[in-house]
Amino acid sequence: MAAIAALRQALHLEPTNQEIWKDWEHIVGAMGKDGQSRQLEICRDALASRANSLAMLLQLGNCYALAGRTEDARKAFRDAAIQRSDNALDWFSLGNAFEGVKLYDQAVTSFQEAVRLDPKKDYYLYSLGMAYLHAGKRRNAK
Repeated sequence: MAAIAALRQALHLEPTNQEIWKDWEHIVGAMGKDGQSRQLEICRDALASRANSLAMLLQLGNCYALAGRTEDARKAFRDAAIQRSDNALDWFSLGNAFEGVKLYDQAVTSFQEAVRLDPKKDYYLYSLGMAYLHAGKRRNAK
């Protein structure tokens, strides 16, 4: 498929470009099981040289999650959590990822970091409150 080849090339050139990843997920998602296998192969390939950043590990975890490989996704998200980033959006995204694989305590920690870095974003605070509720920590959610 020409579209897949073009997106693969684009991911090699700009592996952090979220628009390319959205296009990729849309095309591969329409391919069913074959697309999931190809998704993982290309994700690993595109991220291989840059897999030491929070954003790249987060993307790898999302690839695993899309392919239904929850345990691999959880590992990638845990690896992402030990990276350092001063980008609140990275931490917010990681919190959402942890919520998606039901690791609520890690989601709380990630959302706390997002709020610490950018306390004016109300949806960071909202997400933190929701993560507290999901983690069974109602008192903290207030």
